[in-house]
Amino acid sequence: MRIAVCDDETAVLKLVSVFVRTEFENRREPVTVSSYTSAVRLISDLETKQFDAVFLDIRMPEMDGFRAAEELRKNAPEAKIIFITTEDDLVYDSFDFQPFAFIPKTPPELMKSRLSRTVDNLLAACNAVRKICIELPYNDKIYLRPDELIYVNSEKNNLIYHTKENGDIITRAKIQDAEEILPSEIFVRIHNRIIVNMSHITNLEYTHASLTVTGGEELGISRTRKTEFEAAYDDYLRKKA
Repeated sequence: MRIAVCDDETAVLKLVSVFVRTEFENRREPVTVSSYTSAVRLISDLETKQFDAVFLDIRMPEMDGFRAAEELRKNAPEAKIIFITTEDDLVYDSFDFQPFAFIPKTPPELMKSRLSRTVDNLLAACNAVRKICIELPYNDKIYLRPDELIYVNSEKNNLIYHTKENGDIITRAKIQDAEEILPSEIFVRIHNRIIVNMSHITNLEYTHASLTVTGGEELGISRTRKTEFEAAYDDYLRKKA
């Protein structure tokens, strides 16, 4: 992932840059972090560089974070914007720029905790749109964004990928093959034969051990997978909050 960090306070800039890089490396995710003390320089670099996410201080001389966010929305509309500031009263003003997150600089422990959670959420958002490759018969392939996929189930020697827009895609494979290519941040096994996309769960019945997915289909949660599912879904909801 390509990250930019912009803050006119050198100490904060170094702290955030190092911490973000370390968080990605701890998750074994490739990352490049570019550091800026000037928002003007950051915006200028958009002519030659692309960023997946930008951590922005709000109070900066020459060009503040809100002006920089405005330019980012024009020149890099897909980039996730994360505001970092000591002024909590600016959080509502930041909503005009559709920020991905808002992180307070103080106290330091809270800032680090929010940064860690934000990295988790960035990875989840990235994995949700990073296309996966499904091998089809006769050496054919199809590429799908994970968020297009509602759930996968195995039936005899076939895997059936149930999608939101493209109907069912059937291929000869095992459920373990799907498990290897689907991001664990949003997919969970609820049965020996079923993997579901947690972002497509529309209703959950713990009493009856079942859930409903986009499209209205009800799927059963096996007793052997119930604990694993509940832990994964609680973690998914916590990171999404």
